[in-house]
Amino acid sequence: MQNTTTNTMGGKPSTGAISQTLSSDVSDIRSDVQALKDDACALTGDIKAAGLGRVAEAKGAAIGKVNEVKGLAVDKVNEVKNLATEKLDSILASSDESLKAIDDEIKANPRSAVAFAFAAGIVASFLFRR
Repeated sequence: MQNTTTNTMGGKPSTGAISQTLSSDVSDIRSDVQALKDDACALTGDIKAAGLGRVAEAKGAAIGKVNEVKGLAVDKVNEVKNLATEKLDSILASSDESLKAIDDEIKANPRSAVAFAFAAGIVASFLFRR
């Protein structure tokens, strides 16, 4: 067995005492290293959770912006659609008036309308001749 008492010759600790102290120190170092590992794992988990929280926050903000832009785009599309509908209605009303005016002119002067149509046919035949 190892002697754990001090040597009576000089007051120096014996080999057994040194060994026991080193063993105790190694055990303390092992427990400190294990505590450090546990703390590092906990810190990693906290960093990951914080990162995921920021990612979720950024994702929510991005979705909000996308929805905002989508709403603006839908508003602009509806605005253009309404403007196009108004213009089309205006064109249709104008064309109806023009057709009615042409119809009234033909009824008022049928001979000149036939002569004009005949002249237009002759001009077209000359233009499209091969």
